Amino acid sequence: MAAELTRRGARDVGSTKHGRRTEIRATGPDGRTLEIRVKTRRVGTWQPKLGEAEPHPDDDQSHRFWIFVDLTKRRSRPTYYVVPEPWIQSDIRETHREYIARHGGQRARTPGSDHHSVDEGRIHEWEEWWEILGL
Repeated sequence: MAAELTRRGARDVGSTKHGRRTEIRATGPDGRTLEIRVKTRRVGTWQPKLGEAEPHPDDDQSHRFWIFVDLTKRRSRPTYYVVPEPWIQSDIRETHREYIARHGGQRARTPGSDHHSVDEGRIHEWEEWWEILGL
């Protein structure tokens, strides 16, 4: 992911691992710092934790993004979905509320789970939308 961002014009790209989660900080050509959460799938759906859908305390979230990396298709390069963090967080919270409501106030099969499934159909509009990073 760092190489892809550098290829697209980011500089000072660095990543931090938090368990299985990767976060990247990079500087755009305009000097703006970008904060990027990376979600990768090899099969099935992406599985962020519900806690990740809570809004960031930073008032200005215009520099925060999630990049969903799709490795499910056998291609020479992955497919990327570049999504503003406030948008995906709101989408996850709303979709989860609707799911819970449909199932009597709890998960249908795994009541104790803290994950939320994100399928490609929900983020397809953000496919390869690198321009929103300002690179």
